[in-house]
Amino acid sequence: YAVFPYSYFKCKDGYAFLSGFTDPNWAAVCEIMNRPDLQQQFPTIKERLIPENQPKIQHEIEKWTQNYTSDEILEIITEYSRRPDRKGTVVTGRLEEPKDTLQREHWKLRHTFVEFDDPYYGKILVQDSSFHQMSRTPGRIKWPCRPIGADNALIYKKFLGYGPSKLEELKSKGVL
Repeated sequence: YAVFPYSYFKCKDGYAFLSGFTDPNWAAVCEIMNRPDLQQQFPTIKERLIPENQPKIQHEIEKWTQNYTSDEILEIITEYSRRPDRKGTVVTGRLEEPKDTLQREHWKLRHTFVEFDDPYYGKILVQDSSFHQMSRTPGRIKWPCRPIGADNALIYKKFLGYGPSKLEELKSKGVL
């Protein structure tokens, strides 16, 4: 990693993201976990970036995070961040599964995900864009993902000048 800790950590209900890679923020992580020994063992970012040290740090943080749910970790860190004597800032958040994300009101209000009826895949849920809200040039979804080779005939015609008969000839020879 280029910075560490800046990763996902196992917790009771899945995974939580936690970041505290600068020295003051690392001091805060250690204080929150009540692990001053870790701050002494890895006092600067230089020690935390040594590849051999990162699994050790990961393991020690997970020994703490596995005692809590992601919401409890968020609550603990939020409470710490309100303290006037805090040593640094720790960023955290729950790693959500797609089904959880789709239930969030935040995405529903923004129409971020829309159902799309695709001729190849049937009805699927895709990420929309905010361009559909533009009055004069609204965006649209033409297709979510074309199957491999769906546009080959167009490419062969446009760039090589090969029409259907030439393509059939090449297919019969095993070239295509």
